[in-house]
Amino acid sequence: RVEAARNSEAVAGRFPLIVLSHPSAGTRFSYHDTAAWLAEHGFVVAAPTHARDCMRNMEQLHTWQQFAGRLKDAGALIDQLLRHEKLGKSIDPQRIGFLGFGAGGTTGLLLGGALPDCERLDAHCAAASPQDPYCNSWARRQLVKLCNKLPLTVSPADTRIKVVAAVNPTHLMLFDAGLRWFHPRLLLVSAAQDGDTDSRLTEELARRMGQRARFLKLPDADGGALLAPCPPSLAEELPELCLSVTPQERLRQQELLRQELLAFFLHWLGSSENIPVIPAPPDLTPKPEPAPAAAAPTAKETGKARRKRR
Repeated sequence: RVEAARNSEAVAGRFPLIVLSHPSAGTRFSYHDTAAWLAEHGFVVAAPTHARDCMRNMEQLHTWQQFAGRLKDAGALIDQLLRHEKLGKSIDPQRIGFLGFGAGGTTGLLLGGALPDCERLDAHCAAASPQDPYCNSWARRQLVKLCNKLPLTVSPADTRIKVVAAVNPTHLMLFDAGLRWFHPRLLLVSAAQDGDTDSRLTEELARRMGQRARFLKLPDADGGALLAPCPPSLAEELPELCLSVTPQERLRQQELLRQELLAFFLHWLGSSENIPVIPAPPDLTPKPEPAPAAAAPTAKETGKARRKRR
């Protein structure tokens, strides 16, 4: 159920834009209540469905195409909104943020300039439990194929995005030294009950980022607790997702998340006075190997050359 006014005129003025990206098992409607709540507080919120990485189709899971498609979606969506005859007049192009859940959070890291390098993958799987979703035989084969496409030759950064909020981002074991190229302001959120691996890696990333990131831990939340309430038909089909917590607990966890999101986005995007400056992404063009230096002539060759000159 979505409460809205169809074809109504927007409030006059220019407002910050937030692109909201769902997890692999979600759609553009998964967080519609959070999107509406942010809109009530002065943001334009746009939520796409990532066609090949969503509830209906996860064929690209654990592949580079999974993220390449999401990156393309986000960039094209921003382009389309800024050019839109009506919506474009409501958006301040200097104040754009990103909110991602699961794989959406990882997309935010990539859009912020983080570069995957796979340096930590082997160590992660060597210490992983048998239930780790990244280290079973199928997932590991997929990730090896992904890593074979690295390093990237073009940075995925979109410098229009000034801030990123990432809730339990996935695939964090693929990022190591490449995090130094991430420049937007960052909010990391750990939904501690949403699978041991992603919540643990999110907390570990927060420690590695130190003062570069703001961190919120929701110890009683899982992925389902942060979703919009399911319609009855979906709740009957997927009770483990839709009814993972009571309605009262859902409201409590979402209130904690929303207040943190609001404080974060308002601090950096609430006015034109505090907008982060994002540098240009690095040049990743492979450098040509230098030509081998010519060997110095031997004494014998030098003597021959002298005799020829005579």
